[in-house]
Amino acid sequence: MDALLAAEAVTPRWCDVHRCVVPADSEAILSRLRSLEARGLVRLEELRDARKLFFANAVWDADLRSFDRVFPGRTELDPENPNGLFCLVLKSYAGQAWIEEMEAAGLVPIDALFDMGYLVYGGRTAAEAFASGRPWVYRLLELPAGLKRIGLPEGAIPPGTPPTAHVVAVVDKPGLPAKARLEAIATARGTRLIESYRASNLVAYSVPLLTAEAREMSRMADVFSVSRAGEGEPADERSNRIVSGLYQQPGTSWPAVASGSYPTQFPPFPDNPVGGPYHWDQYLASLNLGTQLANQVVGILDTGIYDGLKTSSGADTCPPFLRETPTSECRLFFTTDITTSFTTHKEANDNSNHGTVVASLLAGYASSESPHRDAGRFSFAQGVAPGSRIALSRMLARCQSDPPNYYSYLPDGEPLTEELTKSLRYSYVELTSTATLPERSGNPAARVFNLSLSDNDAGRDYDTSAILLDQVTRRADAACFEFQTPYGRKCGATMTATTNVIAAGNCFDEPTCGVVLTPGVAKNVITVGATETWSPFDCTPNGCYVDLGRNNVPRVVAAYSRIGYPYDRLKPDLVAPGQRAYGIRSQPTGPTPCDQCVLPLGPNEFDFVDLDSCPEVGAPGLGQYIWESGTSFATPIVTGVATLSRAWLARDFGRTDPSPALVKALLIATAKNLVASRTGLPGDPNRLCCDQPNGTGTCWPCRDMKPAPDQLQGWGGVALDRLFLPTTNYYLLDQAYVFNDAMGTPPWVKVVYPNDRSRQLSVALVWTDKFSHMLSGVWQNLMNDLDLSIEALDVSGATLWSYYGNRYYDDRESPSRDGFSLTIPPAAVVYDRKNNVERIDIRASELTNVASLRITVTPFVLRAGHLCIVESPCRTGTQDFALVVENGRENP
Repeated sequence: MDALLAAEAVTPRWCDVHRCVVPADSEAILSRLRSLEARGLVRLEELRDARKLFFANAVWDADLRSFDRVFPGRTELDPENPNGLFCLVLKSYAGQAWIEEMEAAGLVPIDALFDMGYLVYGGRTAAEAFASGRPWVYRLLELPAGLKRIGLPEGAIPPGTPPTAHVVAVVDKPGLPAKARLEAIATARGTRLIESYRASNLVAYSVPLLTAEAREMSRMADVFSVSRAGEGEPADERSNRIVSGLYQQPGTSWPAVASGSYPTQFPPFPDNPVGGPYHWDQYLASLNLGTQLANQVVGILDTGIYDGLKTSSGADTCPPFLRETPTSECRLFFTTDITTSFTTHKEANDNSNHGTVVASLLAGYASSESPHRDAGRFSFAQGVAPGSRIALSRMLARCQSDPPNYYSYLPDGEPLTEELTKSLRYSYVELTSTATLPERSGNPAARVFNLSLSDNDAGRDYDTSAILLDQVTRRADAACFEFQTPYGRKCGATMTATTNVIAAGNCFDEPTCGVVLTPGVAKNVITVGATETWSPFDCTPNGCYVDLGRNNVPRVVAAYSRIGYPYDRLKPDLVAPGQRAYGIRSQPTGPTPCDQCVLPLGPNEFDFVDLDSCPEVGAPGLGQYIWESGTSFATPIVTGVATLSRAWLARDFGRTDPSPALVKALLIATAKNLVASRTGLPGDPNRLCCDQPNGTGTCWPCRDMKPAPDQLQGWGGVALDRLFLPTTNYYLLDQAYVFNDAMGTPPWVKVVYPNDRSRQLSVALVWTDKFSHMLSGVWQNLMNDLDLSIEALDVSGATLWSYYGNRYYDDRESPSRDGFSLTIPPAAVVYDRKNNVERIDIRASELTNVASLRITVTPFVLRAGHLCIVESPCRTGTQDFALVVENGRENP
């Protein structure tokens, strides 16, 4: 392409093996480019954001040389200091040669910033000379202190306000003043600096600071960012029945009401038969994973579990729902407890019910120790993946009635803190490391994690907890913790990936709900929102939030479930039933008057009783169960499906350690679009969603939900009916191809063949992106960007039409959206530049005359190395990926 543009006198330009970037600043250049496009020689994509820098607090327009909003500290610069933190606005994407030029000029390269920015530290004179002396640099911005402050309170601070935990990222070079200043503050407070994370010529420290000190630190030239450390807050078989459908019968998950429009008298699925066989027992027997499920270890980070694992005598205890029979092996094999000093009589016991219900939904048995069923004969205790092994870290324990410092203890080594990221680091080390630790020696390591939590303090910021989770998705050893002597600093499992499933968070400001909270904003995790369920039982006492009208349409996203962004940055990734989810009760009382236990009265008879009136926990057959609502309880449903999928991949494909990207791609490729169309006017609070196009069929009020992909349902409801089919129904690629800018790796191309032309075909591309930084805007923080496209071919190999990743509509408000990819999009193809997930869904009717499909994955930009987790600096642009084709096979 470079030679082609040179022949047309298109200059300046910057080219690599995949594309050329041309600043089209004149009509003459535009005319030449359009002439080439008209002749079919090039395809043009306008880069509208090329001269903008997307920070967490504002967007800077390099053409206008101004920010798009007013924010505190925007003019705070230190002209007396000869050094500063700068962002170079480039005319193309930085490659290794440009980064080496920055270093040669005495600048410290830090990292790329969306879209064509590059952050550097160094002398002001050197930075200005560098910017003016390079034809590929467009502008230079010196970052004011206000851009570095992430979530700091502004205005007057009440006298006597104590120091709180902050995370300060500084340039990691010897002799710079910021680290010395932090050490002095920590020493004065009787503590020491603790490393929070390290990457890309930066190191971040956790330290208690007054707000005034935090503001002062942000003004220092070698400080990259200052943020308040957030605290984590906690966020049945009926759920299983909704997401599963019938075994190996595509189209049967997420059933709608049988007839009528909204009333509850038309159930979406029948009751379990009297005396069985029961639905989930049958499903698991058909799946028949054998011992593979026992090889799956799930880490739960929550409020504890039942009575914990150890008593004061050292004897093992086991939650009754985590063993199949009274003499079976307990599936809970390891616990650790951040909230105690390990001298109390219980370890990781649950005093809030939250963690116990989560574990029950994920892995509970409908056994002789938890045998009760509701009036429809659905178990109160049966989880999605019974038989999987559970390791648990009790890192959240505060109920509404507990004092603020209830869970401020951390095991000896690092100082007291309520910092969520520090608790996460400890938990990932304890639950993944193979090293000998104070509470662990030789236990199997967790590879899947359930985090039914969110950080209301940090809000939607891409903070240290989101950074950590994006890191440990690639490598668990990105999490490190400093234990007391003789253990010292230990890290998670070396070069080991983890699949992380996280709650989207809850809000209660109906009818509109806020966006997903951190750490659910992390790019590489699976973020889960909640839907209603089918549980046609009234709620007492009167006035409870979850009433009968909120429990009768499983395809409705719950009113409290946090949603995605209006800029097509998709979160949550998936949804699952989270309303009125049943599980095992661990405590006699609850934090709110609407918490209730389930009181069995006889075979399939029960009542709901206020927790304060329930019998003691453990009384046989009485008060064993409780229902809860929230995205916290949708999350273990998805974690359970991910666990089943890993076991199935091991058994049927021989993939004993599938990457998190492959697991995520598999769940997204097989997710169920919950609405096929939308009816009513945009903005109508009574908008109806329907099963059939054009407004016919079953309809219900749906919060203006649109067909997937959508900011309410994400990619749709997690579903099993397109999983676990014969292996010939799938094509899987798991990080076996790596793009490398320096080596000029060509696009990846694969031809597949439709398997069953009577139903849709779906393709999902997922890549584990390098983490971003807190300065980045949460909706514009991709580091590496790949493009997915498919050509539909006839028997001669000629292209009939094309599809492009995430190209489902021209107008997101269009009532004609139906959840399927567009064919032959407009000439100016609009690519997705915001998500590290791309999907294509092809209608069954479009497969009739298609002989094969040519799938292409092309790197648009590789700003960093995909393995650059703790190394610095990251020089080479590389990226691997996972791809799943459902209803397509490799061979004709």
